[in-house]
Amino acid sequence: MMRLCSSLTLSIAAAVLAQAQLKTSEEPHFDVVAIKPNADGDYRVYVGPPTGGRFSATGITLRLLMRYGYDVQDLQITGGPRWIGTDRWNIEAKAAGVPGRLPAEQQSRMIRALLAERFQLKVHTEKKKQVPAYALMVLKNGPKLHENAGDPGPEVHVERGHMSFQKVRLAALTAQLTRQLGKPVIDMTNLTGEYDLVLDWVPEPGENSAIPGQPGPPEPASENNGPSIFTALQEQVGLRLAPAKAPLDVLVIDHVEKPSEN
Repeated sequence: MMRLCSSLTLSIAAAVLAQAQLKTSEEPHFDVVAIKPNADGDYRVYVGPPTGGRFSATGITLRLLMRYGYDVQDLQITGGPRWIGTDRWNIEAKAAGVPGRLPAEQQSRMIRALLAERFQLKVHTEKKKQVPAYALMVLKNGPKLHENAGDPGPEVHVERGHMSFQKVRLAALTAQLTRQLGKPVIDMTNLTGEYDLVLDWVPEPGENSAIPGQPGPPEPASENNGPSIFTALQEQVGLRLAPAKAPLDVLVIDHVEKPSEN
């Protein structure tokens, strides 16, 4: 009997240990996720700072959410139904036991888990060759950037013809420029700080709107309708875009579903 009890105790202990190891090996995930359709008619997108283990987004599309999760741009996402770039969602997600700001890599992995669980998203990556791109470079007179003075962030606000950034690295700017211009934008500034900046320009008819997931190449600017995004970058931020080449991997959507509301 004692031998049987010992074996049973060891079996239970082994099962508990195996379950604990399974939990620790799981991908980081949000413990609470609320997703609701957004139909307010305001196509602005707001993504809140990742503090307190939270991810908060208003008016976000699945395509834009994939950009956060997989660190890709619109032109790197192919396949899937049209609604991934048009239907908009309000998302509130919370990870338990995270008092401060979520590290960027951890947040990306948690968003990928959210996409797989709630949108049933399945993807694979395909390698591509060199494609036309832009290199973001500093003008000879230097950048016109303001180092963040300790204000909270990161925060990004985008409208048609307007971008504002608070406490962001230049990767956030290149991501938005890539979406606007329909080509990859590579950061070659060697600037590593966290900045506050505002960019205002007059969009061309073919240029992307503020709606994520609908990139379009800009047309030549006329002399009477204000600065193009290229001119605004030079005059307002002290940076320029130069033609370049870049390798581009593509994320292919194999399966996706609309989430149930909760």
